[in-house]
Amino acid sequence: MVKKGIIIVILIIVILLFMSIKLLTNKMLEKDKVNFYFFALEEADSSIISYKENIIMIDTGEKKDQGKIEKEFKRRKIKKIDYLILTHPDKDHIGNAKYLIENYEVGQIFQTDYNKNSDLQEELNKIIEEKDIENLVIKEEKVLQIEDLEIKIYPPTNKYEDSNNNSLITLINFKGRKALYTGDIKEERIQDIIESLPEVDLLKYPAHGRKSELSKEFIEKVKPKMAVITGNEPDEEIIKKLEEIDCKIRLTKDRSVEVSFE
Repeated sequence: MVKKGIIIVILIIVILLFMSIKLLTNKMLEKDKVNFYFFALEEADSSIISYKENIIMIDTGEKKDQGKIEKEFKRRKIKKIDYLILTHPDKDHIGNAKYLIENYEVGQIFQTDYNKNSDLQEELNKIIEEKDIENLVIKEEKVLQIEDLEIKIYPPTNKYEDSNNNSLITLINFKGRKALYTGDIKEERIQDIIESLPEVDLLKYPAHGRKSELSKEFIEKVKPKMAVITGNEPDEEIIKKLEEIDCKIRLTKDRSVEVSFE
């Protein structure tokens, strides 16, 4: 009976040890991948990218989206935004930024060099100054390197009249897999950059899926394997063109979207 008891104890120890090693391995694998999360917002843009202990946020949605974003932050136990990229100062992209800055620690903020002269933008810059957060106005290409994760932020190279075309563009590269965030750029900006665009695995489609004369050329140039479209209803022509290249399509008006690069 004593021997049997010893054997049972040894078996329990072995099982617990195996489970601990498996759990530790899973955690290590989890840390060595990049997670992209797009909030389920009907009329706005907001996404978080997590890599190891780092949180990168691109745009913040509108003020009315505060509850959805805070709920996801709580679920993920996010208390700090390491890098906050605000593509352009429209309310559907920076509307919730002031709240986030007031309630979470923010490491660095990146903004486009475009002044919309709006109360919203003025309030945002005021709270950034009060909190003494490093606020980088991007006038030339900026590269962030976090181990295997490379983040390139591109400013507009020409002067455009509207805020959309002055959006920051963000290209993320993780071990050769690429994700492209395009803000709300439209035809004029696309024309200026199309030759330099790479093929990508993941595309945050520009301007909420609105068509332009360059839509076909743009899609054929970047050849995304998956496209995330924010906003209420993308133009049918965009959906059709993406389907023609066998691109998976995800709409944030339906549900949140989560993708991982490993």
